[in-house]
Formats: sequence, C-alpha cells, structure tokens
Amino acid sequence: MKAVSIEDLSWQPYPGQRSTTTEYLPLHKGEPGKPDNYELTIVRIGADGNFSPRHRHNFEQIRWAFNHPVNYGPKLDLLPGQLGYFPEGGYYGPFSIPPGTEWLIVQFGGLSGAGYLSWQELMRGYLELKELGEFKDGVYRSVKPDGKAFNKDGYEAVWEHVHHSTPIEYPTPKYPEPVIMNPAGFEWRADPDDDGVLRRMLGTFGERGPSAQLVRLPPGGHYGGPRHSGTSLLAVVSGKVVTQDRSFPTRSAFALAPNERAKISATRDAEAQLLVMNLPVFS
Repeated sequence: MKAVSIEDLSWQPYPGQRSTTTEYLPLHKGEPGKPDNYELTIVRIGADGNFSPRHRHNFEQIRWAFNHPVNYGPKLDLLPGQLGYFPEGGYYGPFSIPPGTEWLIVQFGGLSGAGYLSWQELMRGYLELKELGEFKDGVYRSVKPDGKAFNKDGYEAVWEHVHHSTPIEYPTPKYPEPVIMNPAGFEWRADPDDDGVLRRMLGTFGERGPSAQLVRLPPGGHYGGPRHSGTSLLAVVSGKVVTQDRSFPTRSAFALAPNERAKISATRDAEAQLLVMNLPVFS
C-alpha cells in the first residue's frame, strides 16, 4: 500500500489550459501510457477563479467536495460532502468556480481504452501550445498553417498536440451527464470483513466499474481494504487514521494494488471516515 500524508505535500501549478492560477496537491498517480492510468489530487482554485465552457472528456472523473460547493454547470453544484461521477463522453458545463474552492478529484482512463493524459503531459503540451496561440476561458485560439484562425477546447488542443495531431475521439456515454451522490441519503451497513466497520455503498458504474463507497471506522477500529481486483484509492474525509506506524489526517490518501490488503485504524478517541474508490478493471 502506498500512503501519502497531506502534511508532506506542497501546492503545485495546475496545467493552465483552464486557469493559470489553479494549484493542486499530488496524492497518487498511475503509469502514463497505460489504459488504467490515473491521478488522485486535491485541487484549489486561485485568485483568478476558474471558468470552463461546456465540454466532455475521453476519460473519467470522481469528485468529492470539501467545504465549498463545486460548480459544474448552470445552477448545478456539487455540495460539500457529496460525490460526483463524471463519465467519459458525457457533457457538462459551462461552469465558474470562485477562488479558494478545494475538492478531491481522481481522473482515470475509462473502458473506451483512451487512457488518461497525466498532468505532467498536460503541462508540457500547454506550455508548447502557448508559444503558438492563446488559452482564454478554457478555449485555445491559434492560427492554422494556411493562416486561418481557429478555436478549440483547451483540453482537446493539448491532447491532440501531445498525441501528434491525432484527432481526439469520444465514446458513446453510458451516462449522458454527471451522476451526483448524496451520502446522507444512503444507509450505513455492516462491513462483512471488519468488525464494527460500517459502509455506505454509493454506486457502481458500467460493466467493470468504477465504484465508490464511504467507510466509517469506530474509535480504535480497523479496516482491511475493499477486496478489489483493480486499483483502489482511499481518501480520509473525516477524522484521522493510523497505519504504517504513523498517523494520517483528513485529506491524506492511500493507493492499493489489485487484491492488496491493508490495516488502517481509527485513533482510539474518535471515529474516522474513508472515501473508497475502486477504479475500473481492464483485464
């Protein structure tokens, strides 16, 4: 199990195809070029705010809102303590997010097989394209070799540049728009593997995932992991947990390899909650 404490991280600049002042904390990531590549981060909107036009992805997202609403469309917000699944191929936006907003996000390759472009690749593509045009309000504006001006979604422009002008393709969406889950509406059920541990099953999407659940550990309780045949990502969303001989506060995160088990414990004086996200299984 890979464990990262929020206390050990520092803010890094987010690739600027949407906003030049957004920052992120890198929690866990997969292997670039693989269909199951992923990146788990915490995003914070900078002083300029963040506007994005209506768009869609050739990858998937899961988002968790912390202390502020996260806008994702006209009059549509992911509220604090809610979870959102943003499927590949499904449109959302336009949206505008004010400065200071923070949320947890995992972006990962979907079952279409297009994979996921890492933020390091995005940053490289953004900086190279910036020499040839302008990114503004989520759109890239430049000029073709024949002198004709064109506009393109900022992410599409970077993706196609990194992939040597290969046109981006989008799968037929299994879900036409984001799915928002309100955990307060779900029942706590006993975990069959760990005594005293409760879980809220929030959703399973598509033939092979992803899926998400909340896990609640009683004071001093132990959790062994979700028993998943793919990658599992666990984020501390309340309280503090202990593993690998150290404590991990809220917003820390863990990555489990397929079928890997763990021993994560709540402190003796307080309960803790984990957001458990099982990524799709490709084999």
